[in-house]
Amino acid sequence: MNFMTLVLTGALLLSACAAPMEPPAQDTDSAPAVTRPADEVDVFQDESAYVTGGDQDYEDFTLDHVLHSDRHADIHYNLYVPESYDGSRPYAIFFTLPGWEGLYFQGVGMNIRAERFGFEAQKYHTDMIVVAPQLSGWGETSADETIALVEYFLSHYNIDRERVYLNGFSGGGETLSLVLAKRPELFTAALHCSSQWDGDLAPLAESRTPLYLVIGESDEYYGSQPAAQAYDALRALYTEKGLTEAEISALLVLDVKDQTYFTSRGLTNQHMGGGLFASDEEIMGWLFGHGEKEDVISLTSETATADVVARPAFEGFGQFLFPLRYNTLNTGMTLSEIDSLLPYHDHIRVETTIDVLTAMEDNAVSGARIFYDIYSDVEKAADPIKENTGLFFFRGDPDAPFAIVSAGGGFSYVGSIHESFPHALELSRRGYNAFALQYRTGGADVACEDLAAAISFVFAHAGELGVSTECYSLWGGSAGARMAAYLGSYGPAAFGGDDLPRPGAVVMQYTGHSDYTKNDPPTYVCVGEDDGIASWRTMEQRTNHLKALGIETEFHKYPDLGHGFGLGIGTSAEGWLDDALAFWQTQIETTGGTV
Repeated sequence: MNFMTLVLTGALLLSACAAPMEPPAQDTDSAPAVTRPADEVDVFQDESAYVTGGDQDYEDFTLDHVLHSDRHADIHYNLYVPESYDGSRPYAIFFTLPGWEGLYFQGVGMNIRAERFGFEAQKYHTDMIVVAPQLSGWGETSADETIALVEYFLSHYNIDRERVYLNGFSGGGETLSLVLAKRPELFTAALHCSSQWDGDLAPLAESRTPLYLVIGESDEYYGSQPAAQAYDALRALYTEKGLTEAEISALLVLDVKDQTYFTSRGLTNQHMGGGLFASDEEIMGWLFGHGEKEDVISLTSETATADVVARPAFEGFGQFLFPLRYNTLNTGMTLSEIDSLLPYHDHIRVETTIDVLTAMEDNAVSGARIFYDIYSDVEKAADPIKENTGLFFFRGDPDAPFAIVSAGGGFSYVGSIHESFPHALELSRRGYNAFALQYRTGGADVACEDLAAAISFVFAHAGELGVSTECYSLWGGSAGARMAAYLGSYGPAAFGGDDLPRPGAVVMQYTGHSDYTKNDPPTYVCVGEDDGIASWRTMEQRTNHLKALGIETEFHKYPDLGHGFGLGIGTSAEGWLDDALAFWQTQIETTGGTV
């Protein structure tokens, strides 16, 4: 097969440290450290875990809930859930880690009795859950337990992932530093109070999670030097990565309070006075100001494409919403006029365009990440054209199978706005996880390499993404269908990807692709009878060849219909996606999966 040769490439008078003496320094908690599985991700996957609820109250909190699991010792926490929370919409969440006096052995609820962070936080977001763990120490085990608790809440509550906040005071600040060394991407922003930094700063520099360090200049227990050293080290890492002063300042703050700050508020001990930070509006406002949403102006048929590309929700990838070969930023083209950007496509509906873009924007604004790079910075530096790649994620149900949809465009443009975004959105609305691929143009070889890289990325990050890799499917229209077919026939490794299974199903729309193998997966095919680019006879012949090999297939041709019809709404093909989905679901059930 010749092609293969081409593509094999106030109230605060006490703090959490109000005890006369701090405990001696420790490297680990009293319980054995838990070794975290390398593939554990932010979707809670511990089937042994269950929660017992607390039966005591203190102000707005219920006390002594316990997360039990085989992976960790019992994790005790106090919990505030607003009465308005019913799971129907995402809420913010705040985790506040205790100092010495709030550890569990000090007594149930002692963390929120001694510290006011959990109470003051409620002033900033009325739609926010507050979790106050009562840990057993401030080392690695407490960090792992904190992460487990965060993962549990992210999986079992409807949480706005753009508003996940963390603070740690005194010993809790040490725990915070270890948590951010392990899983910084879980958090929107973090507040480190009256403490020192014990964790690795490199992961934090990679994730760019905003961090505020605040401490008294003569803190009696830590001094201010450790916090200042952490600040300088993290600042140096950001500088090495090429961030500007403004960008660093937005991510990193060091706030060293002088003695006047404490004495003016009635305290003389700077370490004990660290509890005052909970009622400092500048400090707490900084933390909870991250992730706040701005009002979004609704899209209409008269919205300019340039304005869509420039919307904040699409920052960094808005240029991929419409075909790259055309400069949409310098024209007055509106959403009702994008047909000229898609010369190989037809039946483009502005209603569908608005629906897709609105859904994508809503997801981004609500805190969901919707775009992922499929190549590393090193790979993109070596081949800058790879900058023009990535995956748009349309989330379905947790752990549901995934599909990757590749739009066509004759390998000269990528018509995602008509031929992959709408498909992926519809799949996600039915509970399946779906990705739309932005790939390099110029030929089938590089496009297939990008699809192989995309499949490899999803497999490598399946846990983080919350998708099942069982019986995944590849969908495509025209050129995108060729890509799906090639990867179905030969697998990702043949095109430079990882050594992974071929898809459980391939769904192809209108392409003249004729290559096949005896190992092809089950294949669904649809095309219009009047297609002047992809002959239905060629597609039917390939389907018959597959069927003769014992491969399950479906072939559909629709009257009075040409090329590039996308979802086919208002045409004889309307509803084809439901048929294709039923075909894929049959393969899923055959392999033992469910959606």
